[in-house]
Amino acid sequence: MSAPAAPLHSAEFALLHEALAQSSTWVWSWDIASDELTEIGGTLEALGYAPGAIGSTQSDWDRLIHPEDLARNFERYAEHARGETNMYEQCYRVRDAAGGWRWFVERGRIVERAPDGTPRRMVGTQADVTERIEAERRGREAERQLAQLAAQLPGLLFRIRLDGANQLQVEGLGGGLAPWFGGAESWLDAVDVEDQPRLVETLAHSAAHGGAWDCEFRVRLPKGQVRWLRAHARPERGADASTVWSGYAEDVSVHRELQRSRQDTAVMAAASRTKGELLSRMSHELRTPLHAVLGFAQLMELDADAPLSPAQRERMRAIREAGATSACCSTSCSTSRASSPTGSGSSGRTSTSARWGGSARASCRSPRRTPAPRGSRSPTTVPASPCTTSRGSSSRSSGSGASTARTGARASGWRCRAASSG
Repeated sequence: MSAPAAPLHSAEFALLHEALAQSSTWVWSWDIASDELTEIGGTLEALGYAPGAIGSTQSDWDRLIHPEDLARNFERYAEHARGETNMYEQCYRVRDAAGGWRWFVERGRIVERAPDGTPRRMVGTQADVTERIEAERRGREAERQLAQLAAQLPGLLFRIRLDGANQLQVEGLGGGLAPWFGGAESWLDAVDVEDQPRLVETLAHSAAHGGAWDCEFRVRLPKGQVRWLRAHARPERGADASTVWSGYAEDVSVHRELQRSRQDTAVMAAASRTKGELLSRMSHELRTPLHAVLGFAQLMELDADAPLSPAQRERMRAIREAGATSACCSTSCSTSRASSPTGSGSSGRTSTSARWGGSARASCRSPRRTPAPRGSRSPTTVPASPCTTSRGSSSRSSGSGASTARTGARASGWRCRAASSG
């Protein structure tokens, strides 16, 4: 049987004991055979107990341990007593004099055993870590609340680190889009291959000049979907020459689709303008020679000095019919242009083609017959003028009616000369 242990009281121990007590740490010694705890008074005093209010045995101390922690605390001691661990260490709750619970971290080691290996003496320390535990709890709660708030964001919270060896690493990922990628390490891998060089280049430029990082790029999701993300962050230089970006990325796929739709609409509008201009030119090119041809044909039919033969009159009739068809085609071109989004039909003014449409309709009417002039054997057929509207003979007509009157006057003059010559 080994000699009893020497008392722990000494000048050096007192100095060490005082220094530890200032940092809320106390030393204890446990005689396992007698269950006596020495130097436990400082711990009990820190818990608010009066001297002598609590016994000085391990059993007395165990009654202060939270019931939920007592079994686990004993198991840790048993593991060390069996030699399975080099040191006993456990964090548990202890009831103070006010009835509250304080968190203690206890460490100890068996320093003396009986010849059969039974533990005889153990020494260790106790430290009050309540403030640290509470700070950790508040930190975890803050992280939980932040994670809940981040989950409500429609975008993606990220933290990217560029180390001194120019290696990119995603250190954090959160937000409503985080489940898309499964983990922070897979985010950069999801960036489209064609966009990866631009992403790295813009990050390098931001790191070199200290400016904000703003980049749009595509990501490919596990199911093959392609989405556009826009990321924005400001760089922070670390002491180890690293650069860290903490920022936010949003899904701009809908915005991209809207831009493409607007571009398609602009292309369609340009095509419509081109079509309208083409129809306008076609209408003009049709009308310009048509007026002259039909006018000369009408003059030839009305010329009494050089009457036409039946075959020639048949040809004039064919010219009139062809002119009416061409006029209708020209009117259709002008109407199509007016109905286009960029046409001039919305101006409210009657276009030339619209007036010509009326003349075309008038030209399609049957020719009117007039009494034969003196000296003539048969009545003279006066074809309707293509420049005369359907109401050209009315006194209320303007423009076309006046033109018809002048044409009739000239025809009357020709008939008078024909009569006098006969």
